[in-house]
Amino acid sequence: MTGGHMQRHEDLDPEPRGWLEKAQDFNIPTFVVIGFAVPVSLSLREAIGFWPAVALVTLVSISVVLLLGRILRPQQLKRIAADAERGLFECAHRERGSTLRGRWVLGYVKAEPGKFLF
Repeated sequence: MTGGHMQRHEDLDPEPRGWLEKAQDFNIPTFVVIGFAVPVSLSLREAIGFWPAVALVTLVSISVVLLLGRILRPQQLKRIAADAERGLFECAHRERGSTLRGRWVLGYVKAEPGKFLF
């Protein structure tokens, strides 16, 4: 920080996210599960009843989403650890006088001796 203003550094190059991790960021797996759950629950409703169908589809949907998260967790931890070894950390900040009132900018910070680079 110089003269009260932050300097922007473009050399912060975090490890790239995989396509599955990017899909999870946008909740695409959840929407896909919901897209399959609705028709399945309608057909199950006729066979086993409304509430059992809702309960079964809900449990299966939650299980699929949690399983995907569990599968992705090692990949996320590996990426975060690789970034941390280089001194990079995900962060959110808002500059003084920013036009984004009440909102935070997501990005990365690099920790160096005596300073942070945003």
